[in-house]
Amino acid sequence: MKQRKLVIGLLVILAVAVSGFTFAFWASSITGNSVIATNTIQVGEGDEVTTTIALDTEVSSGLDLVPVGREVASESVSTITYTFDVEWAGASSAADAAGATGTLNITPVLSGAGASELALFTVTAASTQGVTYGSTTEVIITVTFTTEPANAAQYALIANAELTLTVTFLVNSVSAA
Repeated sequence: MKQRKLVIGLLVILAVAVSGFTFAFWASSITGNSVIATNTIQVGEGDEVTTTIALDTEVSSGLDLVPVGREVASESVSTITYTFDVEWAGASSAADAAGATGTLNITPVLSGAGASELALFTVTAASTQGVTYGSTTEVIITVTFTTEPANAAQYALIANAELTLTVTFLVNSVSAA
């Protein structure tokens, strides 16, 4: 009788253990959420396209943004560079607009802190670039932490802040081919 109970108990333990391994095997095959983003932005004539980027850490390496001269190798950077591929496209047929040229106006705006804290940063981008309909134009924007905070109070206002870079693209001054 004892031996029968022992065998039944072992079978129950074995069944639980096997189902646990099955669950673990199943769970190990699940992959997490992933997002792949591209920087191609289509701009139609006369329309604005705005894109927003959070500036909490450097995009490609995950390094913290710190004032110029305060960088620590493999830990922080003082400049973040963003590259956007802007494609001028529209609703008209390519035959109608082929070869048309225009001016791409670029307006970057940094936000997420007070004016005196934002003055610690420099945003550099060409304000205009020539574009051709149907082609892709590369736009490079850099954000540099150029000035160290003046005192502990200003440092406290900017430390661990999440800044946002909003970039508006507009095509105008269009000429037909």
